[in-house]
Amino acid sequence: MKRTSDISASGDPGREAPGRVSRIKQAGHLAYRAARVLVRRPWSAVRTPREFRRWLRRTLAEIYTEPLERQYQQWLKRRAITPERRHVWEAECSALAYRPLVSIITPVHNTPERWLREAIESVRTQIYSHWQLCLADDASTDPRVSRVLSEYAQLDDRIRVVALAENGGISAASNAALTAATGEFVSMLDHDDELQPEALLEVVKLVNEKPDLDIIYTDEDKKTRDGRRINPFFKPDWSPNLLLSCNYIAHLLTYRRTLVETLGGFRTEFDGSQDYDLILRASEQTTQIGHVPLPLYSWRMISGSAAASERAKPYAYKAAAKALAHAMERRNIPGRVEEAGVPGIYRMRPRVPGEPLVSVIIPTRDKAGLLGRCLTAMRSHSRYPAREIIVVDSAPEEPLPEHLESAITKLVPFEDRVFNFSRAVNLGAARASGEFLLLLNDDAEATANGWLEAMLEQAQRREIGVVGARLVDRHGEPNHEGIVLGIWGMPAANLAFRYWGLGDCLRDCSAVTAACMMTRRDVFNELGGFDEGMRLGWNDVDYCLRARRAGYSVVYSPAAVLRHDESATRGATPHFEDDIFFRRRWGIPDDAFYNFNFDRERGPFVLR
Repeated sequence: MKRTSDISASGDPGREAPGRVSRIKQAGHLAYRAARVLVRRPWSAVRTPREFRRWLRRTLAEIYTEPLERQYQQWLKRRAITPERRHVWEAECSALAYRPLVSIITPVHNTPERWLREAIESVRTQIYSHWQLCLADDASTDPRVSRVLSEYAQLDDRIRVVALAENGGISAASNAALTAATGEFVSMLDHDDELQPEALLEVVKLVNEKPDLDIIYTDEDKKTRDGRRINPFFKPDWSPNLLLSCNYIAHLLTYRRTLVETLGGFRTEFDGSQDYDLILRASEQTTQIGHVPLPLYSWRMISGSAAASERAKPYAYKAAAKALAHAMERRNIPGRVEEAGVPGIYRMRPRVPGEPLVSVIIPTRDKAGLLGRCLTAMRSHSRYPAREIIVVDSAPEEPLPEHLESAITKLVPFEDRVFNFSRAVNLGAARASGEFLLLLNDDAEATANGWLEAMLEQAQRREIGVVGARLVDRHGEPNHEGIVLGIWGMPAANLAFRYWGLGDCLRDCSAVTAACMMTRRDVFNELGGFDEGMRLGWNDVDYCLRARRAGYSVVYSPAAVLRHDESATRGATPHFEDDIFFRRRWGIPDDAFYNFNFDRERGPFVLR
């Protein structure tokens, strides 16, 4: 007897039911993904039970998580523009108490007619109608450009056109458009890109919620020649240190007009990265910066565009490095800017005055082999001379070998029936003489030269309270590039931030791991050290959250790279008491540096 589910809607038992076909396809799709993942992540490379658990967790997550691009296409379908959705937007627009004029600044130069028209039409079809489009023709030699601009200026009196007598470059053209703007806010639109219909509405909604905002930015994506939206960039909320690595804000960017005018507009010597220079200068003048977590700007992928190729505009990368160097000068940060090895990402290297003493605190528990490798790697990959090594040995059953004791500045033994990492850290800090404290697991081994110096460069900045490092396993796979709060209900450290290259960027985080963490002594004392009520788990996250609550930044430095044999010292035993303690104190806090559109309950980088 056939089940109902085995018979198609037409009643033909010879045809598969749509639901069953869907399940078969899904199973086949999962099997295909599993095969591809297992080729990249073979189980034969696993040696220990702890490695197997980590391998299994990561492998299953990769198999069952759709590639982000496929997720995004489904996300767009769920948010397709329907009459009902448009009606909701229009109702929201009508309900706005404050309706500022938004002037859109667009420099134009020899734009292909199709893309120019689509850019202009994307403004004309905005749900929020109180806008002004200021177009500056930078002496285009293509006669179709002036014809299109004149046509639209006559068609819509909200469109203003300024014609430059000679080509002055993108900054000069943008400034010319800015002189025609009368809006309270100005938004930047490139001549071949597009705004989504609700873009200005969402910006103005945020201004209504937070009327003191001076700068508003949104998420973005890219658009192919055939009209497909791909490569979404779901950005973190305001992250001042990430901005010192790259121009993550980019599009859509809206300023209070008076702020831009006070700054003198765009500077021609930074053409190609004039927008990066402007946001760096503007963010020095205000802290009122808001983020709309929706991809409301589509960057056109056409020939000659940086959206299509990182090599399209090499001059832009040089201009960006120059803009960052100027920002360091304005902020009185002596040092230099280096390329990070990824186009568009830079490494800001502040100079460390003098040689402040760094106290390296290493909690251990009868792990002489691990400790020896840790100390050897430290000496091999750092030439920084002003450091002291403080080893806190919990309940040692036998003395350390003589060759290890000679490499240690201070040995702090303490009797503790149950290992308490927080107490070990606090005991080490009490014996430390340094201005900076570097907490280091005995199972962490430096692999990159200058790792300690890279952390010290950032930790010396007064606004920064905690600096974390990039930790990798023995296969080179990242197991820490910053901690995200609330993944499956708790903080998650073993996320690889390869999304949009964030793992290569100095950036703000909610927390970093104490497997390798630097903090200033004055900050440590102000916060009261580590909370010994959290014996093993989340004590580092708790410390970071308290630092942020006190007004300090917590940053991740990709230039400090160490290999970390995760939990080799204390094992991988769950610590439920610490989970409860952390939950009672913090609940499940939001993470400002992890985009709202990622569903933390479903795992890392899974779209809602």
